[in-house]
Amino acid sequence: MNKYKVIYYMSVLALIPVIEWIEKKSKNLASEKGE
Repeated sequence: MNKYKVIYYMSVLALIPVIEWIEKKSKNLASEKGE
């Protein structure tokens, strides 16, 4: 396995919880506004 693939997978795995958290935050903000 080459080094760049490892770096790519590591960054994707690191971003998954961040993206989920941002989606939760945006849903919470939308519901607070009453949309």
